[in-house]
Amino acid sequence: MTGRIDLGFIGWLGRLPGHLGAPFRSLLSQEGRRAWALMLLAGGGVAMTIYAGFTLWFVRESPSRVFWLGVGALILIGIVLTGFAGLLIKRTIRVSRDGIEIEDAVVAAAAEAAARTISSRDEEA
Repeated sequence: MTGRIDLGFIGWLGRLPGHLGAPFRSLLSQEGRRAWALMLLAGGGVAMTIYAGFTLWFVRESPSRVFWLGVGALILIGIVLTGFAGLLIKRTIRVSRDGIEIEDAVVAAAAEAAARTISSRDEEA
């Protein structure tokens, strides 16, 4: 025994906070935040669906409670689906004194492509 202590694990412990923070570095980009939001929304939807199913089974003997819990479950599912649509469709909503302007990037891109196709056909004819 030489009296020397191997401290190699200290270097690993020093890098541990960096490794634990790696998934959260994706929050710095817009696409990373959208991916996190999609995963968290999906996880919340699964959790709320399981919760709603359990509570409906738990009060299955009381029709009025089952009805209202079912309505609540449908509202939760609607919120989750609306959130998915909001994440998957790039949409800009602007509110000003003149009113509300909603711009859908997918619709705008499709309209531009259609206008280019029509103008190229008119030039050929």
